[in-house]
Amino acid sequence: MQPTPSTDTTTVSPRETRPRAHKGFAFFWLVPLAAVGLTAYLFYQTIQAEGTDIEITFDTAKGLVPGKSEVHYHGVKVGLVKKVTLNDDLRSVQVHVQLDSTANNLARSDSKFWIVHPQISLSGISGLETLISGNYIEVLTGDKGDPTTKFTGLNHPDGRDPMSPDMYLRLVATRMPSVGVDSPILFRQMPVGQVVGLNYDVDKHQAQIDIHIYKEYTGLIRQETRFWNTSGLDVSMGLNGVTIKSPALDSILFGSISLGIPDAVQSTSPPVPDGSEFQLFDSVEQMIAHEAETINKTDIGVGLVLTLRLEQSQGIMTETTKLKYRGIEVGKVVSIQLAPDLNGVLVKVLLTPKYQSLAKSNSRVVMVWPQIQIKNVSTVQVPPDLVQGPYLRIEPGDGAACTDFAVTETDEDTYRPMDGLHIVLKTGRVGKLIPGSSIYYRGVRVGQVETSALASNGQAVQLRVVIGSDYAPLVRANTRFWNCSGISTNISLLGGMQVKSESVTSVLEGGIAFATPDNAQMGARANTGATFDLADQSEDAWLKWQPTISLNQ
Repeated sequence: MQPTPSTDTTTVSPRETRPRAHKGFAFFWLVPLAAVGLTAYLFYQTIQAEGTDIEITFDTAKGLVPGKSEVHYHGVKVGLVKKVTLNDDLRSVQVHVQLDSTANNLARSDSKFWIVHPQISLSGISGLETLISGNYIEVLTGDKGDPTTKFTGLNHPDGRDPMSPDMYLRLVATRMPSVGVDSPILFRQMPVGQVVGLNYDVDKHQAQIDIHIYKEYTGLIRQETRFWNTSGLDVSMGLNGVTIKSPALDSILFGSISLGIPDAVQSTSPPVPDGSEFQLFDSVEQMIAHEAETINKTDIGVGLVLTLRLEQSQGIMTETTKLKYRGIEVGKVVSIQLAPDLNGVLVKVLLTPKYQSLAKSNSRVVMVWPQIQIKNVSTVQVPPDLVQGPYLRIEPGDGAACTDFAVTETDEDTYRPMDGLHIVLKTGRVGKLIPGSSIYYRGVRVGQVETSALASNGQAVQLRVVIGSDYAPLVRANTRFWNCSGISTNISLLGGMQVKSESVTSVLEGGIAFATPDNAQMGARANTGATFDLADQSEDAWLKWQPTISLNQ
C-alpha cells in the first residue's frame, strides 16, 4: 500500500529561523543605574561634609571676616563664618556660621558662643593669638541641650565648661576685688584654680566671682573652706615712715584669691556640689574675725588666734593695733567684741605662724601706750607708734601652749606712788589732767596728781595731789595753783600777742603750777588735807613772787 502524499504546501527557507524567547536581566542597564547611585552618594557626602548651618546674634561683629574667621572649640577649628548681616533693629548683627560635619553636636541649645579678641589689662594679656589669625568665635557646649540652629552670643567669655572635670564655684562679696579673668586661686601660695568670670548683681548688690578649681584639688573644697582676697598692698603710715606689705609679685600685678581649710576637718567636713556659693572676705584678718569662734586658723597656715581679755578697748583698732615682741611685729588685732558676760572686752589677735611658740601658759601680754619723752629742749623722743595708738607686747613664758590671756592695761604707767604732802585742789574741769600729771614750781617737777573725782555736791572736781617731801615747805596757806596745760595766749591792740606756757611737757601732757607769795604774805605751812582753788591760768602778780623758803625745814 502506497503512503498518502502530504497536502502541506508550505515551504521553509533554509535561512529563516524561528525567534526564541529572551530570559534574564539586561546587563547594559547597570551603567546608568551605577551613575545615578554614585551621584546620590557624592551628593550625600557633600552635604555631610558641609555640616550644620547656624545663626548667632551678636551686639557687634567687630573683627569677624566672612570666609576667614573661624569657630573654635577647645582650640580646634570646628566651623567657619560664612556671612555677616545687620539685623532689622539696627542694634545687632547676624553671623551665619557653617559648622564642620564633625561638630554638628555643637548645635545644641546649651551651647555658648562669644568673640575672642586681644585684650590687655592688669590681669594679663588674653587673645594674643588673634593678632595673627584675627578674631574668632569660641564655643562651649554641654550634652543636655536640644538641637537648634539659633543662638544669642555672649559679650564676655563664659569660662564654665560643662564637659570639664574641674569644679566650678561662685564667690560673692560686697565689692569687686582687684582680680580679673585668669587670676590665680591659691592654697598656701600654690595655684589650685583660677578666676573664670566676673559679674555684679545689681538686684542683690553683690559682686560675683566665678572660679574653677583644678580637678586634682577639688578635695580642698568643703563646707569649712574659706576664701579671702590677697590682692594689692597693705600700706600703713606713721611717724617712722610708710610701711608697705605685699603678697607675691604676681598677686600685685594680676590679683589673687586664697583659700584655706583646717587640716583637722578636711577629711570630715562634708563636700559641696559643683556650682556652690561661698563668701569672699576682703582680707585674711576679716575672715579670722568672722570665723575665729568656729575654726582654728592654725591649721590653714595663716596663724594662731589669741583671745585677749581687757577691761576696755580704748585705743585698740582692728587691723591696725599690733602685737610686738622685742619691737618686732608678730601679730595683729583682727576683731574686738564685748565679752559674753559683758564684763570686759575680748580682742582677737592673729599671731604669725613662725611666732606661735611665744604663746605659752605663762606668757604675759601688756598694752603699751606711746609716750613723748622730753629730756630738754633739744632732746625729744617721739615713739613711732604715736599716731597709730597703743600696741600690745607679748613676753614669752614657759609651759604648755595657750591662746587665752588677760592683758595688763598699761605697762609703763605715768603714775607712781610718791611720799610727801597730800592736799586737795578744787577746779571746775579736769582738762588734760590725769593721775601722774606733773606739778611744777618754777618749772621744776615737784609733785603729781594722784586722783580726780567729783565733789559731793557735783559742782566741782577735786584733785588729790601730792607734793614731794623735799618740796613740801614750798606750799603755804596763801599759795596759788593754776592749770598750766596747753598754751595761754593774750592778744591786745597795744601789747600785741603774748604766748605763755610752763614747759613743753606740760603743753603736751598737761600739768599744774603753783607760786607762793613773798615772805610777809606767804602764811603758815600747809598741812596734809589742805584745800586750794585751782585757777584756769596764772595772774601776772603770781609770776613776780620770789619768796625765800628753806627746803631743809
